[in-house]
Amino acid sequence: MVDSGDYPHHARRGGCRPWDVLLAGRVSLRVVVARHLTAVVIVPVVAGGAVATVLLLAGTEPAGAVVHGAGVGVLGLFFVALAGLTAQVFPARATATGAAVALLGTGLLARMIGDGLTELGWLRWLSPFGLLAISEPYAQNRILPLVLLLSAAVVLVGAALGAAGHRDVRGGLVAPAAGRQPQLTLLSSVGGFAVRRLLRPLTGWALGVGAYYLLIGCTAMSVTGFLADNPALAAEAARAVSPRSVRSKGSPRLCSRCSPCPSAASVQFGCPPSPPPRPTAT
Repeated sequence: MVDSGDYPHHARRGGCRPWDVLLAGRVSLRVVVARHLTAVVIVPVVAGGAVATVLLLAGTEPAGAVVHGAGVGVLGLFFVALAGLTAQVFPARATATGAAVALLGTGLLARMIGDGLTELGWLRWLSPFGLLAISEPYAQNRILPLVLLLSAAVVLVGAALGAAGHRDVRGGLVAPAAGRQPQLTLLSSVGGFAVRRLLRPLTGWALGVGAYYLLIGCTAMSVTGFLADNPALAAEAARAVSPRSVRSKGSPRLCSRCSPCPSAASVQFGCPPSPPPRPTAT
């Protein structure tokens, strides 16, 4: 029989007994990851339920409230699963977080391009934000996009648990480089060193600015095509942008208190009326 006096004092003080240690058994890394994911998953589930509950208490349409709350919760589940997968792939926290944020930004950009350009509207089906928009709560109340998003989250959770069983503690599927050859490019001068230090941030900013103006260009093309198909709306837009382009029938008369503009435009755009002429003394 093993005497408890053979164990350290802190174990005896905390109530730890020898048979408790034996009954604890071995906990695999996959089980640990599953427990962590379960703890984090509670947050988006509670958030989605709270959103739906508040909308229902506010008196909104029940179907729209449920779809919107479910969309918020499922979107959170997707990104929890995505972060769990990247944490198993990359050993460093910064790399895993950067990869998850990059995928989040890619999904948001795909949704924005799909909304801005009709020809690329199918990109919304490849983005979690796009699937959330396609569900159209309080309008169509579609369930299929949310089911697809939930299925993708389940697949990511399975992939994360599978990856956890194939890596070591404090490791990842992508092993860090044990060593690398010294890179001496652009280190022969101070100016070259400065250029080398600027290459990565400059490349990142260039890609970001390029993606932003790509989105602006796609949006401009979509708006231009929409106005081309609606002449009346295009005329109203041109009139709102350039008030002086409005011309009344006949010869225009000028206002006395503002810059020269047609009399019809002065009434439409709020210009003060011209004062009546003063009578001349005879």
